Amino acid sequence: MTTRTLHLVGSLARIFPPMAPEEFTRLLDSVRSDGLLEDIAVWQGVVIDGYHRLRACLLCGTEPRFHHLPEDADPLGYVIAKNAHRRTLDATSRAAAAFKASRWSTPGRPARSGGNRANLHGFLPRAAAAASFGVSPRSVATVARILDSESGAVAMLRLAVESGAVTANDAAALLREPPELQEMAVAMVRSGDARTLRRAVNRILRDRQSDYESHPPAQAGTGSSITLHAASVAQLHTLVPEGSVDAVITFPPPADDFPPLAELAGFAAHALRQSGGLFLLADSRHLPRLFETLQHPELNWLCAFGYRHPGRPARLGRGLGVSLTHKLLLIFGKREFHIAKGEDLIVVPPFGENEAGNPLSPRLGKGMELILERLTRPGQMVCDPFLLSRNDLVLAALRLGRSFTGAWEDRAFIDRLRRDVAVQTRKGAPAG
Repeated sequence: MTTRTLHLVGSLARIFPPMAPEEFTRLLDSVRSDGLLEDIAVWQGVVIDGYHRLRACLLCGTEPRFHHLPEDADPLGYVIAKNAHRRTLDATSRAAAAFKASRWSTPGRPARSGGNRANLHGFLPRAAAAASFGVSPRSVATVARILDSESGAVAMLRLAVESGAVTANDAAALLREPPELQEMAVAMVRSGDARTLRRAVNRILRDRQSDYESHPPAQAGTGSSITLHAASVAQLHTLVPEGSVDAVITFPPPADDFPPLAELAGFAAHALRQSGGLFLLADSRHLPRLFETLQHPELNWLCAFGYRHPGRPARLGRGLGVSLTHKLLLIFGKREFHIAKGEDLIVVPPFGENEAGNPLSPRLGKGMELILERLTRPGQMVCDPFLLSRNDLVLAALRLGRSFTGAWEDRAFIDRLRRDVAVQTRKGAPAG
């Protein structure tokens, strides 16, 4: 078994919630340094335990080892025994695992639809499943209301329950809310902006009335619009409609803040049209981490443009100087994305006499204009999910007639930027 095994991960292996990103990072580090410490369990040709270990091996280039269970083994009992008490699971995630275990059936038999029918071969009664995972049948029944395919719960809410990010009782109270509100509420709880889903919903409804209705999108002279959100990337995922963006253009956060970038690839895959592209301005020293973080099946790595910004050279001794303002513009695209022929180097003009080589001067805004002119067209929708208290791309989009949507979690900054955009829109003149 090699990479092909990734397509042979059985549903039994997914009874337990996926590892959190930080937990999987620790597993990756362990496999890189010590190799695979525990074999991956396979039954009837599919992985039933250890798919995180398998994925870590493939990412690290380590040869995976497999333990093949006999054909007459009890795969469900094996998985429960290996995981029910070994992994750190709270009551809600254990109840979710018990519910999924009670619905698993031996291949070739239909999955069960009832809760406590007679025990057929390959079926685990719900009460027995609850006992195996140390939870009450009532807890399993509550989780079943959310995880059942007819419950009306969105995928994001189901995953939050499975992972224990929200409680089953809190989630059950959200089932009658529209899908958009469910997703936004889960994002707020996960980011720590709200303690419960119900409080999150109340806050969303209150903020919508005081925020979005009082700050309609600013209309630029060319018919483009500027929409700004005080939100995280996870929250922006629920605010930007699927397939509505032509280009996601952003600076990454500093190197120590790479974890938020884990949300970026998923957001870009959701928001971009099939002809859209993701453009990421970055230092070359960050490339290994960036490529590892930005992997997504719907995003294809295409190429990198050079980006040169004027600045003071760093003196290295003996009169030698080197510019520290050379960066790369990484380009990823969806299925129908293509780049028009032209230069693959973007050079920002030298500073004027009064700009004194300050890298945070208006030349940064000029650089954003050059990127927009090279890679987008008037009227297209541009998005920056990491404004990072910068306004350069927003104002460049306004000047060039591109629609724009973006976010940063600092509400005070977003409010100031909305006022700046409103002033420039009323003036009808290029923003300085």
